[in-house]
Amino acid sequence: MTFALIGALAVIILVLFMKLNKHLIIFEYLFFWLLILFVFTTLFDVGTHHHLFSISNKVSDYYSLRLTEFVIIPVLLLTFLDRISTRKSVRNKLVMTVIMFLLLLGVETILRNWVQAFQYDQWSMGKSMMTWLGFFAFLYISHHIFQSLWIKGRYS
Repeated sequence: MTFALIGALAVIILVLFMKLNKHLIIFEYLFFWLLILFVFTTLFDVGTHHHLFSISNKVSDYYSLRLTEFVIIPVLLLTFLDRISTRKSVRNKLVMTVIMFLLLLGVETILRNWVQAFQYDQWSMGKSMMTWLGFFAFLYISHHIFQSLWIKGRYS
């Protein structure tokens, strides 16, 4: 049941993402999708192996967690990068960051409390907030580096 709901949510998010006007090029989407998957999966696996949190043994919960990890979170983060790249003022960028931050914390809370796909062992919501903020900073800096390298290679 939970996997079907998470799957339906993933399909809805993907359809909405496809309908959005996009401002990044396809290489940026591919690069950042792979970067998000690598970093997020590495963080999650390291946290699991160091007993910071534990994953449910139920198959449907595990698939719900992985679907969220491979589809929902990357699409939300790519939407964040796409929307923040079009904003000019710092105020608008901060508003976008807060909105995306709250969305991702909501996804994590749903997975932890409602779906019960994982549980905190030696982890807390405060540590999770710091991790998400660090992840946003990493993505934002990576996006600027990618754009500067792309423009540099294009015009040199």
